[in-house]
Parts: sequence; structure tokens; C-alpha cells
Amino acid sequence: MLQQFARLTVDALMRPKVTSLVFDKLLRMQPSELLVGASQAAHTINNAIGAASCGQRELLDALVEDDLIDPILSDHIAHKLLQRRHRSGAALEELLASRKGRPLELDRKVSLLHTRLIVGTERSCFVHGEMHRFEVGSHLVVCGRNPDKLWHASGHRALLEEYGCTVQCTVLFQSEQLHRNDVDATAMRIIGARYPMFYTFEAALDGPSVFQGGSAVSQGDHHLRFRVVDINEMTQGAYFWAEAEDARPGWLEWL
Repeated sequence: MLQQFARLTVDALMRPKVTSLVFDKLLRMQPSELLVGASQAAHTINNAIGAASCGQRELLDALVEDDLIDPILSDHIAHKLLQRRHRSGAALEELLASRKGRPLELDRKVSLLHTRLIVGTERSCFVHGEMHRFEVGSHLVVCGRNPDKLWHASGHRALLEEYGCTVQCTVLFQSEQLHRNDVDATAMRIIGARYPMFYTFEAALDGPSVFQGGSAVSQGDHHLRFRVVDINEMTQGAYFWAEAEDARPGWLEWL
């Protein structure tokens, strides 16, 4: 109980600091701007999932090629839909026929649920077996090869400058639609989805992108791109750093 309280306290202290750093200094955009793009992307992905549930995976594959969705997540979605088709059999086929491929509805009112900053690495450059990690609550993760420098604030800027960082934003979609639409509720149950829905968006910034002036969204070669790495915790893909060795000193294990 005491450990849980300590973690909640750390998160309460870190959340505003990390959120401010991420949006004001790194992304250089307002959370509202992120939510507009997140809503559009989620609806596009939802359409692709609706098509994949009818056996048409082309849209989902195209989103992977466009780097809008992580390939591991895409494969997991396709595999899960295939399993549901086998389990539900005629019930699912009848439902899909009645929906005619219409995607499940997402409310356009979205909110930012969680922001995480991973300093010192990004998914494409993460080296398994060579990295250590230091986590400060659930909002800040510092990664590097030298475990002794990860928990010193003075070393964080050096890691940012040399290796860049990764930003993850989890967006929450609530829905009142299901309370009014039994067909959608049945569809959600059969394919194994649920509301509220959580989409985790991820963007990587290299060192020059972090420290040069102007807007991070339009930096030429350093053009910022978000992609979805998890939906409703379907996979552990969002936590690519989790295999790194924990570098917390013994007296900080409660973090």
C-alpha cells in the first residue's frame, strides 16, 4: 500500500512537468492539436479494422506501409480478428453481413490520458541486451548504456542531445453510441474490443530535432510523425524499453 501511494505521488508530481516539457519544448504544439490528428488517425485505423473484420486486410496493410500503425500491432489485430471469426462462426458472419463493413463508431470527443517521455533511445535504434533503463513513475523513462548516469538529471540533457527521445501519448475515446446502438455493442463484444478505447501514439525525435528552434512538426528532414503502437493494451509493443536492465539503485526500487 505504501509503495503504491509513493508511485501515485511521484506520478502526480511528474505528470505536469513531463507534459509541459513534451508539448512546449519537444513537440512544440498544443495538446489540442495532437488530439485533432489523433482523432483523424484513429478513425482511419478503425475503418481499416472494420474492413479487416470482413476479411479485407488491404487497408490495414496500407497503414503499416504508411507508418501510421506499428506492424506488430497490425499483425496482432489481424490474428485476433481471425480467432474471433473462428470462435463466433455464423454469429459473426451474420453480424458482419448486417453491418456491411460499416466501422465501429468512435466519438470525436477525445482526451489526452497519459504522456510518457523516453529519453536516450527510440524504437528503431533500441539495442536489446546493451541498454539499461531508469523509470521515474510512469511518465519518464531514461535509457542508456551506462547505468550509473541514468538517474542523474545532469546526464539527461546529454542523452537527449546525442540520442534524442521518444514521446508516447495515450488518447482516450469514450462512447455513448454503444448505449443507444445494440448492434455496435454486439460487434464490440464479438470482436473482443471494448469502450473506452485507448490509442497510444508514438513519435521519435533525434538530437538535432530536440534542440533546434522552430516547430518540431516541420523541420524538413526531421519531420515529426506519429504512429499507433497499441490499442487497448492489445500488445506490450508500447513498452519497447522493458527488456532493458533496470538501473534503479536499491533504495529507489519503490519508484
